[in-house]
Amino acid sequence: MAARRRGTQPTLVAGLALVSGLALGPVIPQQARAQEGPLSAIDWLSRATEAPLATQPAPDPRAPDQPGQPAPPRQIGDITVTPLDGPTTDALGLLPADRAGLPRALWGMTSAATLAEALSALGPETLPALQGLILTLLVAELDPPRDAEGRGALFEARLDRLMAFGALEPALALVEAAGPATDPALFARWFDMLLLSGDAGPACVQLRADPTLVADPAARVYCAARAGAWEEAEALLSGPEAQEIAPPLRRALARFLDPEAAYDAGRPAPVAQPTPLMWQILDALGEGGTTAQLPLAFAHADLGSSAGWKSRLEAAERLARAGALTPNRLLGLYTQRVPAASGGVWDRVAAVQALDTALVAQAPEAVAAALPRAWSAMAEAELEAPLAALMADRLDGLALDPEAAALAWRMALLGGHPAPAPPPLPGAARRDGFLAAIAEDRLDTATPLPPGAMPAAIAEGLTAAPDADTARLLADSRHGEVLLHGLALLQGSGIEDPRLVAQGLRALRAAGQDRIARRAALQLLLLDRRG
Repeated sequence: MAARRRGTQPTLVAGLALVSGLALGPVIPQQARAQEGPLSAIDWLSRATEAPLATQPAPDPRAPDQPGQPAPPRQIGDITVTPLDGPTTDALGLLPADRAGLPRALWGMTSAATLAEALSALGPETLPALQGLILTLLVAELDPPRDAEGRGALFEARLDRLMAFGALEPALALVEAAGPATDPALFARWFDMLLLSGDAGPACVQLRADPTLVADPAARVYCAARAGAWEEAEALLSGPEAQEIAPPLRRALARFLDPEAAYDAGRPAPVAQPTPLMWQILDALGEGGTTAQLPLAFAHADLGSSAGWKSRLEAAERLARAGALTPNRLLGLYTQRVPAASGGVWDRVAAVQALDTALVAQAPEAVAAALPRAWSAMAEAELEAPLAALMADRLDGLALDPEAAALAWRMALLGGHPAPAPPPLPGAARRDGFLAAIAEDRLDTATPLPPGAMPAAIAEGLTAAPDADTARLLADSRHGEVLLHGLALLQGSGIEDPRLVAQGLRALRAAGQDRIARRAALQLLLLDRRG
């Protein structure tokens, strides 16, 4: 039996740093970080992880765990997140409310169930400014709802939303702060998160110590195998409890326990939507495949060093598009080596590298030539916001031709670093004046509007008073409910509907998020997210 286990197995991807990550390439100058207003969650977590972390080898999924050793607290830079005692996990957070620009009593009188349901409607299919606000809400340390109980239904909804955004490391930090081994629902989420991070060892140690933490026998089989308890794993898999395991997962576990038999049997049909456990087993067997069609959190598996550069680039782009990966980390991957081909992601890599090289050389003519190409390439993948965050400050002060200067100004607006507007291009004076009025918070009913229904809706949303229903919610101390409603209106196709845009921006402002509302309005005008 023991000799059969000694064959070389594909290595699982290493556990990753926080979703905000460490820069893998050039670091943005310090002045590029100076932004008005409170920090976003990803910005704050990024700054907390700027000290280099030691590179850890990828854990072997078949290497025995050390039983009886509790999982160490997860460290975020200089911050150590440890389990906290308290009546409810709903009060836990990673970002202090004042740093998030939110009142601690944001949830007010709204019930935990209502808030959890409202959160479940939010996803990454929205504007970058709103992605950042949602992620900030999910990790902010706020007072729990008035009816919060020990289980923390709102906390669980926050974890699930973080995973939907692909924000794996903040989700891990939060669940570990709650003490996942104390609650089966939290443990199940923790186990999945660790599987996706590439190291389920800490959860397996806990599960081996207390098998009652999960009802799913598949997890116990997997963890027994990790601990080197092969006979126990095989006994579990052949016992009556194994009938509770879905047949595809049961077959995958059998092949995981006996790789030689798995090799002889050949590769089975691919699984369309694997669970994290199924995916890790298949990956250990060399059958994991790409994560491109899987939920966002799976993309972290393709960020590891064992993945090819193209897979890493595509995974990083998916996460950056959702706001779950810092632009600086994306730039690090883009500038790692020379593009291997052309088309698709390779065109974006080449365009960003050319712009980065021109900016390093401080060559205005080269910058003016490279900037439109980089913008166009990134726009095809809806990655204009990361490009603006990376390049806007570096473009400031360069003597560019009129078209490049106009694009650099729009990127500055998009990146949250408004600068004096250059002379408008022919036919763009009214549009640029409208953009400048929004950015400088001087929009009023007398501001000339560009043609079209959307500018009119934006102007209404940024100037009109709250409607009667919103005013009643605010009077009842339900500000968080108003905020979540505004965010929901601006999800998906909502940003195509001028009526919903006006209502959503009004709700954001009523909930105290004027700055975010203005940034969202600018992004509606500057990004092609409609149609």
